[in-house]
Amino acid sequence: MTILTVFTKLRWYQTQANMLVRNYSYSLAIDYNNRGELKELINNLCDKRRVKVVDHTTYANLLKACIKRRALEEGKCLHAHIIHTKLRPGIFLSNRLLDLYVKCGSLESARQLFDKMPQRDSCSWNTLIAGYAKSGNFEDARKLFDEMPERGNVSWTSMIAGYVQNGRRGDALELFEKMQGADVEVDQFIYAVVLSACASLASLQGGKAIHARLFRNGMDSDVYIGNALLDMYAKCGVLEDAHQVFDKLLERDDVSWNGMISGYARYGYGEEALRFFLQMQQANMKPTPFTFASLLSACASMSFLKQGNQIHSYIVKNNLDSNVILSNALIDMYAKCGSLENGIKVFDRMPQSDVISWNTLIAGNACNDRGEDALELFMKMRWTGLKSSQCTLASVLSACASLATLDLGKQVHGNIIQIGFESDGFVGSALIDTYAKCGRINDARQVFAGIPDKNAVSWTTMIVGYAQNGCGKEALQLFEEMLLVGMKPNHITFVGVLAACSHAGLVDEGRFYFDSMSRNHGITPVAEHYTCVIDLFGRAGILEEVEHLIDNLPFEPDAFMWGSILGACRIHGNEKLAKRAADCHFKLDPENAAPYVLLSNIYAANGKWENVAEVRKMMSGKLVKKQPGCSWVEIKNKPHIFRSEDGSHPQIGEIHAMLENLSIQMKKEGYIPDTNFVLLDVDEDQKERLLLHHSEKLALAFGLINSCPGAPIRIVKNLRVCGDCHTAMKFISKIVGREIIVRDATRFHHFTGGYCSCTDYW
Repeated sequence: MTILTVFTKLRWYQTQANMLVRNYSYSLAIDYNNRGELKELINNLCDKRRVKVVDHTTYANLLKACIKRRALEEGKCLHAHIIHTKLRPGIFLSNRLLDLYVKCGSLESARQLFDKMPQRDSCSWNTLIAGYAKSGNFEDARKLFDEMPERGNVSWTSMIAGYVQNGRRGDALELFEKMQGADVEVDQFIYAVVLSACASLASLQGGKAIHARLFRNGMDSDVYIGNALLDMYAKCGVLEDAHQVFDKLLERDDVSWNGMISGYARYGYGEEALRFFLQMQQANMKPTPFTFASLLSACASMSFLKQGNQIHSYIVKNNLDSNVILSNALIDMYAKCGSLENGIKVFDRMPQSDVISWNTLIAGNACNDRGEDALELFMKMRWTGLKSSQCTLASVLSACASLATLDLGKQVHGNIIQIGFESDGFVGSALIDTYAKCGRINDARQVFAGIPDKNAVSWTTMIVGYAQNGCGKEALQLFEEMLLVGMKPNHITFVGVLAACSHAGLVDEGRFYFDSMSRNHGITPVAEHYTCVIDLFGRAGILEEVEHLIDNLPFEPDAFMWGSILGACRIHGNEKLAKRAADCHFKLDPENAAPYVLLSNIYAANGKWENVAEVRKMMSGKLVKKQPGCSWVEIKNKPHIFRSEDGSHPQIGEIHAMLENLSIQMKKEGYIPDTNFVLLDVDEDQKERLLLHHSEKLALAFGLINSCPGAPIRIVKNLRVCGDCHTAMKFISKIVGREIIVRDATRFHHFTGGYCSCTDYW
């Protein structure tokens, strides 16, 4: 052997040793990946100055590391290196590359690779189908699925699960039907996925069919399947069947218990939810954050403040009080149970709040008649840099609606347009409500027209808006349009329709729509609907029908119904029926001042001052206090509040002078003060002075003094506007040449040129 031969062999052995070391380094790619050296390693391998040939296993390990890191660019480098070295990747390495492109979202590259593969196995097809189905590209996924030479369990599962995850649950159920006829094994996972689709669609019939098959296969007692069945029945509202599934489970985990607790909480069975929680504790099953969230939801729906406090204590004991989701649920519970201050304390103690925290607190303030606080929170939220969601904007608009702050509502509307939520049905419905409650019914209709996909809430909100603003015929016309487009009305829709009939005096139409609820739409009338019909007949003076209806109700009449009857008796002077209605109201709601005041008004209108004194004595003896009437008007985004005979406002002198001047002009036009609305036994001059200083007149005078000439004036009153003020507003609207919009406790009055939108039917 020559020296040259020896030298050549030594060089060959050295090269092989170096390659072994190098290959070993590449085989440890996952470890290097953890140390952040993956990129450097691949760059070294793909260096164009020298070609390094490695084996299939090394490439597979490197690609696995790229997939783990979603390192698409590095993976492409490896693919290029494989092509450059003219290595035949084989089906295993090709599938690994396919998986890389799919999981990195590069479906076009995945499809190109798939089409060039000389051989494909089921893994190749399933990988690409799964990629299309989670990305939402179901057309290509389904086309590829249909082209498969053989479809196994994984292929069917990928398509069905993809449909479910992307909200196409009907397609998932349809494909599952085909799967059952394809002689393919259906495992626990696919049953659970399909049951979740049934739950989301509230497809009880489909869920029961699957349950029957599971029962025949002896799989219904398995805890995984059982939990899916339990969830399906609970979300379909069939809680008895859910309970039966729960009882048959051979083993129960926290998902089983939570499913029952959340099911009962969702449908308002707070006591049952709490009872299950106690049983869960007795079974030594540890509650999870989801358990507590469901329990707090149950307490919120039932106004169980005491039990909510106890749940709060459990949360603290389990060191979960820093959990954001639970803190948000606590804020919601306290707000809905009328203990908003405790909710604010929870919010203030949160180490980190999210947009849901702010939304919940804003909504809580809005629902508890703390509109100004809700708006202030909204401004603070914006200062923190958090982006407003649909829920945020809807809650803020609710606050604007409750306060009738039109200018701020417009600002929020502008913010909605900037964000791009103007076509969102949820936000759009809140905007409709805001404009309607600010008396801008045409603006409300414009928003309604701009919602591309109107749902039942959108239609209903617009119908109710028309009803509140006295546009009865427009409300009924819109309802008929709703039916023509195939939109199904709900029970709230009919409350709006019947209220529209009531406010507009459309008695025959009201009768027709009330009868059509059960006859044509399968909706059983509840107390709210009967109250609207009682109000409809009462306003029209058909008090005999009112008595007949109240005596033949399918349930005991509530305080709202008797209050509506009292209001009708006030209008039509029926003292006998008023006494009966008041006595029933006193029993049902003894602390409410409204029935005492209405009965007192009826006696005062008939000059029965002894009876008036008797009613007031009853109020005093029961410590019932009359809610003081107040009105407010907004000038430059600031509300100014007035009460009758209020002399505290800094401009009160100017206000009184304006009213004296208007009184003189009104009398010249034919206005005669209606002193029947003064409930004090004083002389006529004193009664006229008291009438002139009612809160709505003070607010109007202030608005006339401080607003631009010709601008409409919007007044909100917490009680019904009095009859004399209603008459005066008509005269004043003609004298000053302005539109005056008054929103009282029941409806809107639009005064223009001496007329009111209610046509004096209110």
